[in-house]
Amino acid sequence: MKVLNKYLLKEVLSGFFAVLIVLFLVLVANMVSRMLAEEGMAGMDMGPLLQIVLLKMPRDLVTLLPFSLFIAVLLAYS
Repeated sequence: MKVLNKYLLKEVLSGFFAVLIVLFLVLVANMVSRMLAEEGMAGMDMGPLLQIVLLKMPRDLVTLLPFSLFIAVLLAYS
């Protein structure tokens, strides 16, 4: 690979994972706060809450992956 390709790949991948982690944390925090407020799960253990969040993660990742890649490409090429 040429030097420029390596640099751009590194920039896109590092931006991709950074954006993905930030957006995913925001989404999980929003999901947990909504569950605690709407469904009255405030008195429950953390086990069932974590199971629900883990089961919803693949659905949310399908939405976040293309968006994160788009933002990473914009950041790398700007």
